[in-house]
Amino acid sequence: MIRKFFAALFFSLLVCTAASAQNCGNYPNTLTNGTNADATQVMANFNTVLNCVNRTTTANSPAQITADQNDYNPSSVVCSAAGILLINSDAARNITGLAGPTLGCQMTLINTGSFAITLKNQSTLSAAGNRFAFSGDFTVNPNQSASLIYDPMISRWRPVGASSGGGTSSLTSSHYFVGNSSNVASDVAMSGDCVLANTGAIACDSFGAWTTFTPTMSCNAGSATFAGVSGRYKTFGKTVQMEVVWQLASLGTCANRLQFTLPVNSRNSIYILSAMDLSSGVFSGCQTDSTTQRGSCGLPITNGDYYAASGVYEAQ
Repeated sequence: MIRKFFAALFFSLLVCTAASAQNCGNYPNTLTNGTNADATQVMANFNTVLNCVNRTTTANSPAQITADQNDYNPSSVVCSAAGILLINSDAARNITGLAGPTLGCQMTLINTGSFAITLKNQSTLSAAGNRFAFSGDFTVNPNQSASLIYDPMISRWRPVGASSGGGTSSLTSSHYFVGNSSNVASDVAMSGDCVLANTGAIACDSFGAWTTFTPTMSCNAGSATFAGVSGRYKTFGKTVQMEVVWQLASLGTCANRLQFTLPVNSRNSIYILSAMDLSSGVFSGCQTDSTTQRGSCGLPITNGDYYAASGVYEAQ
């Protein structure tokens, strides 16, 4: 009975976290359908998946970069203990490769400093298996990020995407990685707001300016005092892009889920937004509710914590 319980528990975790688990590498034990599994083996596999899921949402803030970095892997956290690196430098610096890659590992580099950090394409200063496979060097400017995935077929880090930061959502002077029909990624400089068609064509035009709004915050049960509440949104046809930030100033009797009013009525009730407890680094999904016209997030409810939610949804 206990073995069956652990097997069912492990299977349910695989189903619920398939998107993350597929990049966790090999499991320590091979389990065969129809065969009783040893509880120790099941738990070892369970912990492998659990550690992988936690890693993909764990941020690490390594020491400031004060020289160009080859085979960069601060404190050996790449693909083992963190999926996000919050990096900064004392001047414009280069990173020629990331050490410690594993099958399908995904890493996001976020420049939290004041100087540009350049990821050097195919630099021989790093070991072959740690190099980047771009169409050219890519510069991560302050408040920008670069998302990478490790491709074991060529033993290189490939680009997934890059994003701009700052006070607006304009893609001006930003770079985005686009794959063509041969699955070859190219680094595309965009001007203005742009749409990528499934043909590979890029059309740049205005989506319209951001519109600010002040959402009404609430709890699924009980009440709390909120501070620093602000939001902004923009629309393109029936697509709504929105961002909300707030602080839980006083916990009160707040319980269950944190909620906020939507800037534009949602057509469906669906999990399409994401949120983060900025104080603890915990991520969560958020649901748009077409009945109450609220976003509802299953975040940790902690007195004094800061939160942010963002995403897109379909308007009525």
